[in-house]
Amino acid sequence: MSSARVNAGAIQLVTNLAPPYQIQQGDTISGTSVATLQCIFQHMELTSDITILPWKRALKHLEQGLSDGLFSASYDPNINRFATLSAPIAIEKWYFFSAADVSLSPTENTPIGVISGSNQDQWLSQLGYHKLQRVSSYPQLIKLALSKRVHAVAADAQAFTESLVTHFDIQPEFTKAFIKYAPLGVYFNKGFVEQRQHFLTQFNEQTPACTNDTITLSNSERQTLKTVVLEQLANWINTPLIADTVKQQNARNSYLSASQIHALEAQWQQQRPSLQSHAQLLQTNLLSEYFQQIKRQSGGLFNEIIAMDRNGLVIAMSDLTSDLWQGDEDKFTQTFDVGPDVVFVDQLKYDESTHKFQVQISVSVSDEEQTAIGALTVGVDVEHALSNRQITAKLN
Repeated sequence: MSSARVNAGAIQLVTNLAPPYQIQQGDTISGTSVATLQCIFQHMELTSDITILPWKRALKHLEQGLSDGLFSASYDPNINRFATLSAPIAIEKWYFFSAADVSLSPTENTPIGVISGSNQDQWLSQLGYHKLQRVSSYPQLIKLALSKRVHAVAADAQAFTESLVTHFDIQPEFTKAFIKYAPLGVYFNKGFVEQRQHFLTQFNEQTPACTNDTITLSNSERQTLKTVVLEQLANWINTPLIADTVKQQNARNSYLSASQIHALEAQWQQQRPSLQSHAQLLQTNLLSEYFQQIKRQSGGLFNEIIAMDRNGLVIAMSDLTSDLWQGDEDKFTQTFDVGPDVVFVDQLKYDESTHKFQVQISVSVSDEEQTAIGALTVGVDVEHALSNRQITAKLN
């Protein structure tokens, strides 16, 4: 057992060694998840102590109330019996990796390499993959993939890449195919949560600010998302209905001052819960109905579509938006304010209500003279977009 110095009144946490999320060097416990927790507790003006244990013993500690929380943990119905999972503090990005000249199409009957006891091992086993070849470390997993004794290996992309860079002088090429995102949080003992009624809410409120550098899109994921979304947008964004509606609203709203726009936003916030007035009008105009149709036909790729005029006011939407005025948000300032032919990919966000990762991708709306006249944003189910896409590249 390894433990940080015990502080009276500190939150008692238990974890296992799982680089790069939890790392131990001498008496020092570090890693990306540890840094995120330090950030969260600093904002909450709390302290914590961390104890390193094997995973099964860590679970037993949490169940018996010997620890307040356990991390970094994925959703598990068995743990839900005695603990409550927080918002994500980290994210595992699961991919199949194989030698560059191997086409990736694994099935339940395909030999797949995994690290024994890993999240990927457990998940694939539950899905019925019965030809899993298990190894004990990432260097062994990489060698297994290079040997081609398996069709592919399943691994967390960050851990796989870091091991590749650390242990191999020559960086081989791998084909990778997206499997899924696995959000990792802290399981807090239910007794602890009941004693501190507002603790979990406050903890979850602090997680977005402390995970901006860790729960992010990689460059390859960002490029893939842009490619997928632009392919879809090309099928319908040039319909005259979009540009014509934006032009009409620009003419109708040309007189609005900044104070009048803010007054409209205030009115929207008051009336939005009951879908009265402007909200109901927006959801029943022709362009909104068109967006609702596009969303349905996307098969789950798009979860929202909105259009904005030159003021940043929402003029059509597939779903009710939280704000009428988007003029101070990146979706507008990074598109309309920049000019035509701009694509802006926003930050990766986790929707706790749907348990899905989403990203907003925005483009300028242009007229026939290629002048920006407004903006359009689509909310994208990231895992849906990345599925069935293969990337061949050096991973360093």
